[in-house]
Amino acid sequence: MNVSNLLDIVLLVTSLLCAGDALRQLDAMKHPIRSVAFALLAIASFGWLSDVIRGLPVPGWAFALHALLAIYAVAYFATRHPLGLPHADSTRRRLPPSVPPSLRR
Repeated sequence: MNVSNLLDIVLLVTSLLCAGDALRQLDAMKHPIRSVAFALLAIASFGWLSDVIRGLPVPGWAFALHALLAIYAVAYFATRHPLGLPHADSTRRRLPPSVPPSLRR
């Protein structure tokens, strides 16, 4: 393992996590092309990650592509949630009680 392999692993894991989170948030019926794109990104990141862990060398073009995909995935994630926090801009709402008031003592 050299430095380029380790950096590529970090980029792949970052894009894999962001793609997984985007897939969790997207509605496949409303955004089918974006859902397919993020699913393919997650599958390709996982497949290439297994190759890099086995010790295959990282070509320069693949490293540049992984960097661009990781930047896009992080930028997409950051625009969906400010500061990466899902509930940063929402107000706190009180949940309804689990026991109806008529049954309380």
